[in-house]
Amino acid sequence: MSAPGFVMLCHTALDRAADVARHLARQGAPVVIHLDLRAGEGALADMKAALAAAVFRLVKGFGRF
Repeated sequence: MSAPGFVMLCHTALDRAADVARHLARQGAPVVIHLDLRAGEGALADMKAALAAAVFRLVKGFGRF
């Protein structure tokens, strides 16, 4: 049986969001993270550093309508 997947919409408390994403990934659940563009490039760099050990694909510019 496969694990449920999670989509995280992250706007604030990004350090906590990274903790939750790591926890879910360790349990074998696929995790997709949407980081709000208003969070800024610094927040993006911090989130990437916090999840450096995790495997992820970054899709830049998603959500620019």
